[in-house]
Amino acid sequence: STGARWSPNGLTLAYVQWDVSGQNSEIVVVTLQPVGFGTGGLTISEKRVLTSDGGRKRDITWFSDGSRLAYVNSSEGVDGLYVVGVAVPIFQNLVQGPFHLHSPAFLTGGMTLAYVSDENGVDSVFALNGKFMGDDAVLPLAIFATGQPLLSLIRLDSHTVLVELGPRATSRLGVLDLNTTGLTTIGGPGPNLDADFFREPPSTV
Repeated sequence: STGARWSPNGLTLAYVQWDVSGQNSEIVVVTLQPVGFGTGGLTISEKRVLTSDGGRKRDITWFSDGSRLAYVNSSEGVDGLYVVGVAVPIFQNLVQGPFHLHSPAFLTGGMTLAYVSDENGVDSVFALNGKFMGDDAVLPLAIFATGQPLLSLIRLDSHTVLVELGPRATSRLGVLDLNTTGLTTIGGPGPNLDADFFREPPSTV
């Protein structure tokens, strides 16, 4: 199992579970509930497999209210970006093609989903705008490219994201404003930067 991510309320965990061949994976969600008032204890109330279409899933990210999540699925040389409801598994395929796609992130408020892709021939930050509830229109919002590898992307608020720009040995961190496409470097260069350090912890139960 890999890529575990807590929901915003800290009571549901989504992770990628691989089959015995190591070639296909699905997303599993585990819902917890508190036990013993004031003890901080948790017990599993539900565990279920959310997807069933095979492929190699990764990069889970939660919608701000925990009602759905986005993820990347790779199969036969094609990457796809999907959103799926958690209570009712309605799927929406947002982007798909023979390119590398990674690091989706719902911005604060949930109406914008940013991700990194090289579908234009160079690593770029793309942003999609919509309700992400099935068949609603999802419109491109902005595109940003630096000509350098983009190693990761993490949301900061409703319009800015933290990006790690490569190559890995000399990577640096920057804050990208999706409204203005302005980039402010805040760290690096250095071989030991890890943007995952900036990911938000789950809420306290």
